[in-house]
Amino acid sequence: MPGCPLICGSNVKTHYFDGIESRGHEAVLFCHDRDSGLKALIAFHDTTLGPAAGGTRRWAYASEAQALEDVLRLSQGMTLKCSAAGLDYGGGKIVILSEPGAPPSRQQYLALGRFIDRFQGHYVTGEDVGTGDRELGWISETTRWVVGLPAEGMDKPETSAQTALGVRLGMEACLRRLRGRRDLQGVTVAVQGLGHVGMKLAHALAQRGARLVVSDLDSAKVEQAVSRWQAQAVEPEDIYSKQCDVFSPCALGGTINRQTVNRLRCKVVAGSANNQLDDDSDAELLFRREIVYAPDFVVNAGGAIDNLAMLDPAGYNAGRVEEQIRQIPNRIERILDISDQQSLSTQDAALQMARERLDAARRARGEPS
Repeated sequence: MPGCPLICGSNVKTHYFDGIESRGHEAVLFCHDRDSGLKALIAFHDTTLGPAAGGTRRWAYASEAQALEDVLRLSQGMTLKCSAAGLDYGGGKIVILSEPGAPPSRQQYLALGRFIDRFQGHYVTGEDVGTGDRELGWISETTRWVVGLPAEGMDKPETSAQTALGVRLGMEACLRRLRGRRDLQGVTVAVQGLGHVGMKLAHALAQRGARLVVSDLDSAKVEQAVSRWQAQAVEPEDIYSKQCDVFSPCALGGTINRQTVNRLRCKVVAGSANNQLDDDSDAELLFRREIVYAPDFVVNAGGAIDNLAMLDPAGYNAGRVEEQIRQIPNRIERILDISDQQSLSTQDAALQMARERLDAARRARGEPS
């Protein structure tokens, strides 16, 4: 990372480097601000393609080790997302360690902005779980390296809507491969999680004639979906075993694992959550069951495409952003082709596609790929 300040403290426990090294991370910053009480991690995974980009997640982690694991996985996913989407950015992520039930702290976000500002544009952040427009506004008071807040007078769609658009288009591409048509009329989709993206996705699916099965820890959101779209409500733990055409994970990561894969009764898995697979090997289990998996870092790239377009020197262009998002089904088609031709899981096929671009960039710079 050119121009990056010292970012590793001398008292970092050496076993932390095992995870950092195994995933190919460049650096991790352990941040502490005494006055505000901020404790945060900033991870740089791979900046071959450009500055690190990744949202700020605020979560009550059970341990510091869990927070580190999360920031490592999420930042690695951002590298793959940017590469697969054709973006000239690398993978990064920030996590803020919060106490259970604690409200967001303006002073902590101001302090985080000062940490980000030290990187002089080599790290760009945006929204994530626990960080919305208000919190991004606080960060922007101490650094300009924030995306997701529209500039004054800018007519910009909501980022969550752009993410939902990409997921829907990717879902349709999978359905077309299976049944020869991409329309959603009469298709049953089980939406797990009705946050900003999940709710917008559910709305778009219902508009196109899909039947919805929904679950969320927030019963008010479930009731809203039932009232608006006649969705079938199920308990969060029961949604895995509901008969459906598409299972759409739109909550937190790790919901596709060795236990849940065997419970799925769907033909396609396509959702907006990051790190849907508990482990990459879970994609092989889906492949063996002939369940088509749309890799999360490909189908949920709409938000990243939208946010990072705000840094375009030519200015934000909504039409150009939508055109880029509408390339997602073409990428899914290519992944499905690779999977069929090489008998690979779609996750392995997508990783192959993303790494090809990274390797080409390294070769162009005379670096080993």
